[in-house]
Amino acid sequence: MTSVTEPTDWISNMVIVKKPEKLRVCIDPKHLNQALKRSHYIMPTLEDVLYKLPKARIFTLVDARDALLQCKLDEESSFMTTFWTPWGRKCWLKLPFGVSVALEVYQRKQHELLAGLKGIEPIADDVLIVGCGDTDEEAERDHDVKLLALTERCRSVKLRLGLKKLQFKVKDVHFHGHILSAKGLKPDPEKVRAILDMPNPSDAKGAQHLIGFANYLAKFTPHLSAVCEPLRQLLDKDTPWHWLPKHEAAVQEMKSLASSMPVLRYYDVTKPVTIQSDSSQRGLGCCLMQEGQPVAFASSAHPH
Repeated sequence: MTSVTEPTDWISNMVIVKKPEKLRVCIDPKHLNQALKRSHYIMPTLEDVLYKLPKARIFTLVDARDALLQCKLDEESSFMTTFWTPWGRKCWLKLPFGVSVALEVYQRKQHELLAGLKGIEPIADDVLIVGCGDTDEEAERDHDVKLLALTERCRSVKLRLGLKKLQFKVKDVHFHGHILSAKGLKPDPEKVRAILDMPNPSDAKGAQHLIGFANYLAKFTPHLSAVCEPLRQLLDKDTPWHWLPKHEAAVQEMKSLASSMPVLRYYDVTKPVTIQSDSSQRGLGCCLMQEGQPVAFASSAHPH
């Protein structure tokens, strides 16, 4: 950042955010964010990666070091980040935290810098390296070639990587709330544990929170919508709060499902697809399958 002495059209308040072992200077650009035009850039998701993993066996995860601060601002954009401090007005020379378009700007830049690298999957500030093959030895060789290509590209474009999230040449990698493995997609044990340990809700807000956690399980289990329907009825603002045995049963059934999640195989565009579906008085459920293994589940509850 640098000092600002001339008049500027925008000015924000300074915010100090406490981080482990350090303090981070941020801005509160709420008025600026209201005026910024969002980029027409579609952010990648985990689903954009999964179909590329049928032969994945080995993974490495790295992250970009101080990701946003690797994006330089032009002069006009820099002045828009002007903020008050006890030592006068300052502005950012690089992309600061708090700006609503920051992640989109960084993600676009990162994708442009890493374009063309096969088996390299960047989402947010994470970069996943995927080693594929019919055997572990073949996958390891593939992984090492891709990792070398990534490091050479990062060196040439001056993209700095960090070791904070490093998971090196593992067969099970934590990636965006899930576990990627050679066998397929698994739920994150920590998220499952959070659901199992969650107490019964005492009001509609608590029920909404529980349902939100349960939605994480949707792709891993059939009939989840029907199971959660009694809890969803408690969210009706015209419905008085009464915790009944059916609500307790719904919570226990949801936790039972959470404790026995299947491993989902990665979708393979070269394999035939089977869709199984069924219906009950409570709702509809379906499963997308390949070679007898589930790829994803979906469900919908019948309204009452």
